[in-house]
Amino acid sequence: CTFLLTKNEKREKRQMKIYFVHSRHFEPLLRQEEVKIIVSYARRHAKENYRPEVPKGFPEIMVDSGGYQLQKGTGDREVYLKAYSLWLNLLLPNHPEVKHYMNLDIWRDGEASLKNQKFLESEGLKPVPIWHAGTNARFLDYYYQNYEYIAIGGIATLRNKEALCQLVDWLFQQFPDRKYHFLGIGLSGIRAFSAFLPYSIDFSTYGVTERFGHRLIYDKKQLLKEVVLPDELKQKMRDDKQFANGETLASIRAIKQLEEDVPLLYRPPQGSLL
Repeated sequence: CTFLLTKNEKREKRQMKIYFVHSRHFEPLLRQEEVKIIVSYARRHAKENYRPEVPKGFPEIMVDSGGYQLQKGTGDREVYLKAYSLWLNLLLPNHPEVKHYMNLDIWRDGEASLKNQKFLESEGLKPVPIWHAGTNARFLDYYYQNYEYIAIGGIATLRNKEALCQLVDWLFQQFPDRKYHFLGIGLSGIRAFSAFLPYSIDFSTYGVTERFGHRLIYDKKQLLKEVVLPDELKQKMRDDKQFANGETLASIRAIKQLEEDVPLLYRPPQGSLL
């Protein structure tokens, strides 16, 4: 992305919330750091290790239906709209830490997603609507006209960072002044955030530390990136649980730091971002 900026432009104080994708495996570390988490309804109702409640001990929780992941072939279950509605209505009165919950979105089907949104609202709920990149823009325009907080999905399917820049540029130009949550954007969005700062994002990137032997570090430009650990440290990660936890904890803390650092990079663009 190339951002067109005025020379003496003042920085505006902004905020960007980061939700960590919940993992039972890493739950003690996430709770220790008191991070905000996003949990999947579909995973709450997995066939194995059934747990009907959201995890306790976190200051703020966002709920995702999990429908997108299942529709993209990463799961073997189906999410039923009425069951999701009932679960939310039973959950919310006892969990004030659940601040937001998503619509049951249907992959690249704006009409079906909007129908689900309206059904959940008819059940007394206030889900965050989700628009998928590549879906007809009339659905995004409807959400823009009627909601303050909108989730943008399908980002993981974009071809490259240039496609992400094009989406961000278009969104900023056509639908400004809304709170946006970017679902599954990862570290690829950090540069774009200097011009278009979403209200919130979610990260699962901290998990690459233990799974793949990667470390999250800040480079010379103070941007967070992944680096591959040497083979001997990868082996130590497998053999030494305490070492692995320490590395994962460092990654969690590095991502937490983004909440402080990314808003400082923010500079509203003058004209197009491209």
